[in-house]
Amino acid sequence: MDRKKWKITTTVVIAIAVLFSAYWIISAKPGAFHDATQLIDKINDVFPQAQAKVIQDTIKLDDKHIVVPFISENDDYGLSYWVWKHYSWKLVYVSTRGLPELWKLGNDPSTYHIVWNLHPDSNVDSLHFYMERHRGYKVSRGIEHYYYPKIQLDEAVSLEGKTYGSMKLWDDWSATIRELTNNQIKKPISFEDKSLAFQNIIISFMYYDRTGEHSTLMKTYNGRSYYNGKIDTEFLFFTEKARLESIEDNYIQVHHSSR
Repeated sequence: MDRKKWKITTTVVIAIAVLFSAYWIISAKPGAFHDATQLIDKINDVFPQAQAKVIQDTIKLDDKHIVVPFISENDDYGLSYWVWKHYSWKLVYVSTRGLPELWKLGNDPSTYHIVWNLHPDSNVDSLHFYMERHRGYKVSRGIEHYYYPKIQLDEAVSLEGKTYGSMKLWDDWSATIRELTNNQIKKPISFEDKSLAFQNIIISFMYYDRTGEHSTLMKTYNGRSYYNGKIDTEFLFFTEKARLESIEDNYIQVHHSSR
């Protein structure tokens, strides 16, 4: 074998080996998750200010994403976010503030999850979530008129006596986001581009105690957070009943349970 052929053969063998190794790492099934002691040690090692003391649970969102609610030395109710990556479980985000957040596990809205861990002193019995797109009107080039109708979807989640939980984004919510983003809404509504359709989408929440009255989330609002990797999350806005449209004046019936 001459020198040129030897180099080509070597290059091909190396390329195949690299591709095989990459495929093996990516496709390998996630290994066993950490136990409570290991979780506390890793959280405090990555983010000492968390002062994690008690692991409340491990919530598996899918095969490669886990949320771990915890209680700190300072009586904070926080969350840690874990991702299976490069053949190990990586802690990518820690927050001692357990307010509802949206974790986007992938590009498709069907992978989105809402997660939370509220302080028990808040006495929250249920969380109520809303997805809105404000109505709007635009005239382009003085002749083309575009109207964007109001969109409002709402869902309620019972906490069932637990401070923490998760909820995969509801099918109609993810379908609506996907449809708006893909610019597939039929006439008479018209959009100039994809960004106009989705730019005003807001996901917000309210909370109630057992009597149907608002609770206080003061202890939950206070806290710190630390990013230890790449993660796509969004804080949810707190809303008020007065600014919402077409909802009943009475306490909304709970029809979903969290995990």
